[in-house]
Amino acid sequence: MLFRILGPLSIDGPHGSFAVTGRQRRLLLSVLLLNSGRPIGVTSLIERMWGSNQPKSAVANLRTYVYEIRQLLRQIGDEDGRVKSHPSGYELKVGKGELDLEEFRTLAARGRTAANSGDHEQAAAILRRALQLWRGRPLEEVPDLEPNLAADVLALEEQYWGVAADWVDAELAVGRHTIVMPHLRRVVAERPLDERGWLQLIAALRAAGQTADALSAYRSVRQICVRELGVEPGESLKRLHAEILTSGAHALPVPAHPSPDGPAPEVSDSRNGAHHRPADTPDAPAEPQPQVRPPRRRITPLNGRGSANRPAPAPVTALPPPPRHLVGREHERASVLALCGVGRPHRQSAASPVTVSLTGTAGIGKTALALTLARQLRRYCPDGQIYLGLDSSSAQPKSLSDVLEELLIILAGPGSAPDGDLQRTALLRRILDGRRMLLVLDDILNAELVRPLLWSGWSMTIVTSRRQLVGLDATWHCNLEPLDTEAGASLLAHAAGRDLHEEDRGAAARIVMACGGLPLGLRIAAGRLVLCRGMSLSQLADQLEEESTMLDELEAGDASIRARLDHGHTSLHALDQRVLSALAGDSARAFTEDQASRLTGAPLPEVSRILVRLVRENLLAVVPGEEERHRYEVPRLLRAQLREQLPTTR
Repeated sequence: MLFRILGPLSIDGPHGSFAVTGRQRRLLLSVLLLNSGRPIGVTSLIERMWGSNQPKSAVANLRTYVYEIRQLLRQIGDEDGRVKSHPSGYELKVGKGELDLEEFRTLAARGRTAANSGDHEQAAAILRRALQLWRGRPLEEVPDLEPNLAADVLALEEQYWGVAADWVDAELAVGRHTIVMPHLRRVVAERPLDERGWLQLIAALRAAGQTADALSAYRSVRQICVRELGVEPGESLKRLHAEILTSGAHALPVPAHPSPDGPAPEVSDSRNGAHHRPADTPDAPAEPQPQVRPPRRRITPLNGRGSANRPAPAPVTALPPPPRHLVGREHERASVLALCGVGRPHRQSAASPVTVSLTGTAGIGKTALALTLARQLRRYCPDGQIYLGLDSSSAQPKSLSDVLEELLIILAGPGSAPDGDLQRTALLRRILDGRRMLLVLDDILNAELVRPLLWSGWSMTIVTSRRQLVGLDATWHCNLEPLDTEAGASLLAHAAGRDLHEEDRGAAARIVMACGGLPLGLRIAAGRLVLCRGMSLSQLADQLEEESTMLDELEAGDASIRARLDHGHTSLHALDQRVLSALAGDSARAFTEDQASRLTGAPLPEVSRILVRLVRENLLAVVPGEEERHRYEVPRLLRAQLREQLPTTR
């Protein structure tokens, strides 16, 4: 049996191919295939099948669809019962070679291994085979995907584009630059902000002796970067441009090159899976080449209001530069883009205002993600993008009146703000009428403070906060998790300017764990490696694993994990702070509500309420597991900071 999801969903059985009929059955089987080999919870399945339009009978309906999928697979020849029930949900078992997605990933890994070992000819052939598995866009036959599933599909397509870029690198490395040029021209036309695609195109043009075209391509990408992002092209592009100016058309080998966002970047779009053999190129290999022809997508502003009776005001741009290197967060970025209708329409109308809530503990990268998203969405809010920091973590947080005044100064000039918040809000609403603008509100204290701003007429608002904003009527809530080992190690290596060799990965993983997966901690740790060039990763890991001094190691000027964490718990109610300190001081890393009650001496109902509040403040983490009762733990760095303040630890 062969399951095909890299294109329209189908199943190949002993007696031919079978199409899965019915929208919900296709969605259910697709979600199970995308997560093959691991259980997926009932809640996640329902969110991906119905989104916010869940029927009251969603759980019962899901059971019916699972039964129907089992019956279908049995008719095709499944005697083993591939769809397994779990306490939390369902799992689809597939064997080796039975899922095109797994075959794609296996070939991609083999191709990259061949490229890393220097066998670019073999890498090109293997990666070409991987790309030829794609017959179209996953779930292209199902319109209006829900945001979470649309984000899954976008993330999957990013894997395709990453492999396509690696295939181009392999072809360039063996000198077949003419083969990849048509593909690269389509890439930069459809993905104008894909610096890796531009870099490969310019390198291919240079290798082909088309120096003038290479320089023209650089001018094009520079104009796009300045216009869309407000920044110059990345260092790799500028370096290649300088080499062309100084050496002319002499070709240089093109190595596999990481994008500005990290190794093997993966940027996505649709494809039709067609193939061609360039007959007019003497260096064409015998095998067909993957041809990627993404369909053009209509870009719809997030807010469709406008006025034909007055000239459009000049665009307003007041965004700080985004981080130079953002790793991880692919799912979060894809979810927001899908929510805003980028790449695929869905139930959220593009003309409706969108509010995104990004929350998480101090140092987890909320601001970096918010600014990256704001830059990516600039063309959907062409009339302006504004960033305001509300400083809720400082001694003097801004009030609503302060924020309204700042916004009016930016939009209408000094002295434009009238007295009174109601008058200021009314004026702001009139200014925003007919304009498509984006607002980033960073480090807010609570939903009450920003609610009047959300009602003022912004096309898109991104808010960040250390506490979970459960009372905010946001289109999408996301509480950021720490970086995993792979993403954290990538950030550490990039920030330190070091290559990670195989023997370094264990020490890098220890550093990521010691820093609690916090990007801020990892950047500070990387700074130590920059200052101490002779320090090995193992030595730094040893220092960071010493709990009594780890926070001293994670300080660099005004960048201090200790200072960032301090405000989060000192502003708590006295009882909440006492419970948190008691839990941090105990030797147990994880605990239940009953254990917390015994440890603190507080009644169980009261402790339960306190634990919920601490989780909402992102001062406690819920430990994953299958136990019926929740288990909690104090995050590693916060635990160390709290233990410093306990008399018994001095």
